[in-house]
Amino acid sequence: MPEICPVAGASASPAGRPVAVQTRASPSASDPSGRNTTTEFMAREIFDRLAVRIAAGELGSQAQDIESIRVTLHESHVAWAAYEGRLSGARG
Repeated sequence: MPEICPVAGASASPAGRPVAVQTRASPSASDPSGRNTTTEFMAREIFDRLAVRIAAGELGSQAQDIESIRVTLHESHVAWAAYEGRLSGARG
């Protein structure tokens, strides 16, 4: 699979240049008594947001060929979390 997202929270434009994904925490995500904000949760959240943008065609027609995404977030040089999944509209 070609890597379209070399940095968590980034995506590629149709021209292959990185474009930012807004990752500002929602009020519930920043509230310790609200939603889960673990690194694992955040990796899944980024995956879900990228999947929505791909399905909506916001990343160009080439992105429609992406079958899966893996988001890896590093908390430090030894601590990390990842989420990987197939896109619901993936062909094949």
